[in-house]
Amino acid sequence: MKTITRSLALLTLALLGGCPKRSSTLPAPAPTPGPGSQLPPAPWRPPQLEMIAEVADLDDALTKGDANRYLAHFSADPYSFMLGSGPGELYVGPQAFSDTIRRSLARGGILVRQTDIKTHAAADNSGGVAYVEFEVLTFQGDRQFALPMRMTLVFERGYDNRLRIVGGHTSVAIADGALLARAASGTATQPAQIQQTISPTASELYQTVMAMQQGGWDAVRRYTSTAPTVLIVGTAPGERWTGTDYAGEPKPPVTAPLTPSYGPAHVWVAQRGTWGFATYLITLTGDVGGAPVSVQNRVTEVFERGADGWKRVHAHASAAMAPADLSGAMVTR
Repeated sequence: MKTITRSLALLTLALLGGCPKRSSTLPAPAPTPGPGSQLPPAPWRPPQLEMIAEVADLDDALTKGDANRYLAHFSADPYSFMLGSGPGELYVGPQAFSDTIRRSLARGGILVRQTDIKTHAAADNSGGVAYVEFEVLTFQGDRQFALPMRMTLVFERGYDNRLRIVGGHTSVAIADGALLARAASGTATQPAQIQQTISPTASELYQTVMAMQQGGWDAVRRYTSTAPTVLIVGTAPGERWTGTDYAGEPKPPVTAPLTPSYGPAHVWVAQRGTWGFATYLITLTGDVGGAPVSVQNRVTEVFERGADGWKRVHAHASAAMAPADLSGAMVTR
């Protein structure tokens, strides 16, 4: 499996991953559109279909190793944020992400096969989010292997009417039992810390995120939209809830086995002020089976601002996965 592991290490670079390039000083934000700037006209096709087409072209560019076409789908916003499946795979701003993609695709394309896609479009046409489940295919001799992965892509509509990706979160699902067992044995992969970054228009959304974290389960449910296109995704395979289903989830018992604490958040809001996302670490600590455990997960949440304030319209939680551990998630095809 060493050949497979090496190829998986390369693919994590191209799927929103790689060695992090981070800077304590971010570039200056893009200029705010001048007076009289308006939303672009409604697209000629529904935004859900636009996002599906964007993802299809991303897949095609990745398979063909076309870095320029792949990167053309991403925003130049200096506060864009990409999070990969590995522990150190995070990027603030487009340049580090671009450099990594070009290195990753220098040896050729990566074969991917989409298995599911769900979308949610902003009511004011300012953006959207696509959640994609897919497989990365690789070969050893005449045997074909697949690595199931999940990816969230946050889109912003520019004043040129183009949808571009301003946020991303890629992960590999891991069963709760395996995750807790790794934590109890001290072998759980620890993700890189996320620096607190708040884009110029994101202060109000930042306060909403803090209110959710401090308010516990009731606040999280109150700030989550019940729209049927809303999707909440957990760390384990099959953990998916629609907004309606999530609203009906029973409240966890008061004596929950694991207690959450939260790290700094990277928060971005579109210049129009109605669409944004937040990414942060959540640490779960407690006692499982007589053993103390501490589990660090990464969470990306997408928000839309309406008449009743900010509401969460998507969430994607994951545990960091070291490239050497990816072979355990492979399936034979």
